[in-house]
Amino acid sequence: MLTARLTGDWDRLRGVFNTLPGQMQRAGTAALREEGEHLRAEMVAGIASGAPGGYPFAPLSPLTLLLGGGGRPMMRSRALVWSIVVTEERGGVFVGIRGDRVKIAQLHAAGASYRRTLSPRQRRWFFGALRRAGQTPTPGAGVGMVRLPPRPIVGPVISKAFGGGFAMGERLRKSFARNMGGVLGTA
Repeated sequence: MLTARLTGDWDRLRGVFNTLPGQMQRAGTAALREEGEHLRAEMVAGIASGAPGGYPFAPLSPLTLLLGGGGRPMMRSRALVWSIVVTEERGGVFVGIRGDRVKIAQLHAAGASYRRTLSPRQRRWFFGALRRAGQTPTPGAGVGMVRLPPRPIVGPVISKAFGGGFAMGERLRKSFARNMGGVLGTA
């Protein structure tokens, strides 16, 4: 009869196999969270530079610049910038805009045109601003068209990430290995 005897640290190996599923779940979640934070940073940097994902925003209209809305699109209040969040969800991570700014973000992403009726007070302010800027206001019914050109934030960054522009897969792999603490090798 043949007999075999196993040598080695079997208790340690058994311990590793018993904790491996939970550790892999935590490492995967942590890696996705890190990538989500990276994508959020890319979106914020894209808004600040005026070209998320390398796609430049449409410039501000001459009227916006004339009325003192100068600077870069979406940077005056930075409300949309601070609305970009990273949250963990069932088996994944959400990166985008949540809360009361979602509809505003959707308007900016798709672009919109709508009629705006000015109150008498708004008309006085608007015509006064035009006069201060050296323009001659043309009296009308107090109805104007507001046009927001498309200025998407999330889509171009995600498109670039999945197109290979950020080396997403390599970052995820390294982050996962680092969060595993060397159990499956090194990053």
